[in-house]
Amino acid sequence: MVFSQARGSSIWDPEGNKYLDFLSAYSAVNQGHCHPKIMKALIEQAEKLTLSSRAFYNDRFPVFAEMITSMFGYDMVLPMNTGAEGVETALKLARKWGYEKKKIPNNEAIIVSCCGCFHGRTLAVISMSCDNEATRGFGPLLPGHLKVDFGDEVALEKIFEEHGDNIAGFLFEPIQGEAGVIVPKEGYLKAVRDLCTKYGILMIADEIQSGLGRSGKMLACDWEGILGKALGGGVMPVSAVLADKDVMLCFRPGEHGSTFGGNPLASAIAVASLDVLREEGLAERSAELGEELRHLLNKLQQQYPNFIVKVCGKGLFNAVELNSKALFPASAYDICLKLKERGVLAKPTHNTIIRLTPPLSISMDELKLGTKALSEVFEFDLPKMQKEKPEHVTSMETDVCDRCGRNLRFKGGLCLIERRTSNCRRVVSRYSTAAATEDPITPPVSVKYTQLLIDGKFVDSASGKKFKTYDPRTGNVIAEVAEGDAEDINRAVAAARKAFDEGPWPKMTAYERSKILFKFADLLEQHTDEIAALETWDNGKPYEQAAKAELPMCVRLMRYYAGWADKIHGLTVPAVGPYQMQT
Repeated sequence: MVFSQARGSSIWDPEGNKYLDFLSAYSAVNQGHCHPKIMKALIEQAEKLTLSSRAFYNDRFPVFAEMITSMFGYDMVLPMNTGAEGVETALKLARKWGYEKKKIPNNEAIIVSCCGCFHGRTLAVISMSCDNEATRGFGPLLPGHLKVDFGDEVALEKIFEEHGDNIAGFLFEPIQGEAGVIVPKEGYLKAVRDLCTKYGILMIADEIQSGLGRSGKMLACDWEGILGKALGGGVMPVSAVLADKDVMLCFRPGEHGSTFGGNPLASAIAVASLDVLREEGLAERSAELGEELRHLLNKLQQQYPNFIVKVCGKGLFNAVELNSKALFPASAYDICLKLKERGVLAKPTHNTIIRLTPPLSISMDELKLGTKALSEVFEFDLPKMQKEKPEHVTSMETDVCDRCGRNLRFKGGLCLIERRTSNCRRVVSRYSTAAATEDPITPPVSVKYTQLLIDGKFVDSASGKKFKTYDPRTGNVIAEVAEGDAEDINRAVAAARKAFDEGPWPKMTAYERSKILFKFADLLEQHTDEIAALETWDNGKPYEQAAKAELPMCVRLMRYYAGWADKIHGLTVPAVGPYQMQT
């Protein structure tokens, strides 16, 4: 959709349709769209001086620097523009500090980050990411990173113990936003602070989405930084890195800079933005309204328990997690499209989560309108969506990282990503409070078959060629398996053709086929762990990817096809998406 104007919590399209904003440009407009005080500062400064470059001083940046350092209790501030630029600056600063102050050997500094993190889309940042869309096609990614599960301080200490001498910093979001508004358990943030102090590691808190009042405190870390987005009040890209002198002064003149960072226009806007947050008590307002919003959402969950799995959040940083099986073939994306039709703008995440992050200036009445719209989608729109044939299946996205092979919803463990071969394959080692005792992958006692199964018999490949299959955890060879080629494929296709022509399938009605497909889906679901383990030991596929992504997808597809098997003239099953299907 196209926007033409906005004010407060409302947005209009060119046709004059009004929408409630429950996204806030990813927390960039905490103060509300086009806040009068921020717009006044913008206009007044734009008429005086907009850019001086970092080679000179301007009279607005010192005002901003004094204000933000005193407000958050740091010695110095380094102004940048975007959130990702602020994060990259913090990473450079942490590495420089590590070499100069901690005496880490040259080029061996490590940054630890969390599984499910989102810190932007620049190259250094996506090198730490588990977001497949952000990383695919942009390699080679940068080395020097280790990953640990968010919220697991025990696993964090294990990685600090093992690699602490070379770890310069631990980068994390106090509340993970893009991962689905994941709020850590009480005490985690303090534990992180204590562990970083104990092992001499810089704690880098990315408050770009969670900070500046969004969570109900000025910083989410205040519930027990790096700042951005809302510093610009939604009208100018402004970010800042805050640190004390012993860290910040590791940068020397010429080692880091930004043409627009700290420019007078941005500084004036940032001062006005901070003034609005403080004068209007938006952090306190966020805490109060957040409680009310979660109360409304929890009532909605009680009303639709099959669709809403849970409600989570702090302040006005909230999310609703949906039951993908109950929604299918609809998804969170489809729910958000229907919300838009009802005048509410929200964002789906991972196809099962809807983020609800309105401006902190939103009214209670507007919050009620937003939740009412969501209720109406579940009551009136969703039943229609589930009956209609979808043009595409939107609920197949997974949380499995194709760099480390882990499911981001899997709790417990440390993901150690390291180079294994020149083509950048990754191997995963887990150090966990849970994984050691709950590892679902049990090695087979022996390998029964290493041949090809053709026409109901195990046979050698026509060429006699074999390939090695590896233990995905150790890299050891499990077995050598027959490698099929064109002749073997032709034999297999001929056998399948014969089985189809002579077997019972062509003689079945569509209804009978439907029952078999449902039975097949049930068997897949009942034996998911066993089949996933076989996949792992057969070809090295990560267990979490098979068990949590691919097999559930197969089950959903089979049930979907089964449901359509007798719907079109009682004969055919339509294929949805890039799949081939025969009945």
